[in-house]
Amino acid sequence: MASLGCFSTAMPPCNIHRYSATHALQNSNRVLSSVLVLLMHTNNACTRKHLRASHTFAEPRSTLPEDAGEVKTVNSPLHLCNDRASARDLTADQISTKDIIGEGATSVVYRCRSGGQYVAIKSPSSPEARRSATSPQACDEFRRSQRLHHDNIVGYLALECQGNLVMEFIDGGSLADAIARSGVLVEEHVVQVAKQVLMGLAYMHENGLIHRDVKPANILIDTRTNTFKLCDWIGEEEASKCVHSLLGTPVFLAPEVVRSGRHCLSSDTWALGCTVLNLVTGTLPWSSEDNVFAAMFKTANGHAPPHPQDLSLPLRDLLSLSFEPNATLRPAPNVLLAIMLASHPDFVVSPGLFT
Repeated sequence: MASLGCFSTAMPPCNIHRYSATHALQNSNRVLSSVLVLLMHTNNACTRKHLRASHTFAEPRSTLPEDAGEVKTVNSPLHLCNDRASARDLTADQISTKDIIGEGATSVVYRCRSGGQYVAIKSPSSPEARRSATSPQACDEFRRSQRLHHDNIVGYLALECQGNLVMEFIDGGSLADAIARSGVLVEEHVVQVAKQVLMGLAYMHENGLIHRDVKPANILIDTRTNTFKLCDWIGEEEASKCVHSLLGTPVFLAPEVVRSGRHCLSSDTWALGCTVLNLVTGTLPWSSEDNVFAAMFKTANGHAPPHPQDLSLPLRDLLSLSFEPNATLRPAPNVLLAIMLASHPDFVVSPGLFT
């Protein structure tokens, strides 16, 4: 079971494709209690943050808010938690252009130019967020993330003493932007997204990190290299502050996360399945439900979001494996990638995506 990447190995065995009706009925009261506990915490700051999209990327705009002092010109260099970065010599007074490319519940993302170099700077938008971003735990989390070097993961370059995170700039926006702008993706492209995201997740997991918020808005398109890159993962420090509250995006959460609030490696697999659904249908998982809490209740009982039955065989197999309700039986991304490559030789990267 260790290869499946789950924290718990004590869950009872269950059918590889679905919970039995008896098992679901026996546990319905416990599941309802778990969902209600999460509902009671919806006023929690972490819950409010993740009920909203963490970041939506759009075409850059030049209008900055009055209080955008995080990246305004100053006369002192950026103080980095770790100077091992290509941006280590970047100082705020060298930044010549500042465009807002994303806004979230607790931060604003700018595209900044220094000389001939573009970087993205994620700046906390409140004192509370700034304190969290500059804590010793956050610096440790940054150092762990900075060590990630993979084609399918956005590079972390530097962390400034005011909590500004300097990242690799990716020019193509997010997959959420792509489907909002142009509609659903063709299945060939979705297959390539799935493979590259699995590769990125497998690498993250090998290095001791769980993403916890896989969704189209957190997958960026690098048009220079025709690759898809994961961004905005949720670190252990933030996860530890959100005990008993929602962590991640509700309709992308796996059953074990809804029930216990804990993520494991295969929780990212479930979120990938939800991401694939979003890309092929153009709608969020569980969009037919009246509200997000009805969706959470069904998820907690082991139900997968409704999905089309006429998809290609690779996507049908991927969704079948991704939506295994038992976290100990659901394959972690590295295992799912191996299964897909073995079962579908055409599960390979095609050149020219989004060009």
